[in-house]
Amino acid sequence: MQQSFHNMAQRAVNARENLIDTIAELGNVRRSIAATVADYYVGAKFARLDIGIGRYNVRDGAFFDPVVIRRAAAIAPGWQTFSWPGSLMRGASWV
Repeated sequence: MQQSFHNMAQRAVNARENLIDTIAELGNVRRSIAATVADYYVGAKFARLDIGIGRYNVRDGAFFDPVVIRRAAAIAPGWQTFSWPGSLMRGASWV
């Protein structure tokens, strides 16, 4: 049983590394920037982990476009600190 959980965890790690490598190669950016973009894609739910095959699936292939990757790299460092106007946030269940 523990071995299967270990295998799943290893597939998740490999999937993240593969996503970072793909973003770095297609976007022609450094690996550190690709890691930031990968975290942004996963956090914003643009990419979803398929633990069965050990890969991330992106919602649209356009997320691998070099221009889109560079734009994501520009906004990714501050994306978690972005806040909507207070009136939009009141009563929102997704906050």
